[in-house]
Amino acid sequence: MARKCAISGKGPMSGNNVSHAKNRTKRRFLLNLRTVRITLD
Repeated sequence: MARKCAISGKGPMSGNNVSHAKNRTKRRFLLNLRTVRITLD
């Protein structure tokens, strides 16, 4: 399963880890995806 929302189309974002010494390394902010079932009448 791709880490992308099927409804809104949002995906992971990129950013930096920042240490106390202000060293920056790349990181990814992943989505908190949940499976939700809906019923349509």
